[in-house]
Amino acid sequence: SGFMRLLDEVALAMTEGVAVTISQLDYNQARGDLALQVRASDFATLEQLRQRLGETAENVQLGSASRDGDAVSARVVVGGRG
Repeated sequence: SGFMRLLDEVALAMTEGVAVTISQLDYNQARGDLALQVRASDFATLEQLRQRLGETAENVQLGSASRDGDAVSARVVVGGRG
């Protein structure tokens, strides 16, 4: 299914040494996208995740990142029909 394919893409990107934590995961079947709320130590790590996902996923959007204590958090959307 689309969900498993997107989950595989995220897992592949994260096993390649990108130190992020997923705190929330939402799949929208109608849009065909997987939205992740992620935390990382800095903005550069979030950008690294976006780049890794871009190598395998057809559509990756990194939402606005914000400081969250000693880390940064952002919403990443993978896949989608648009």
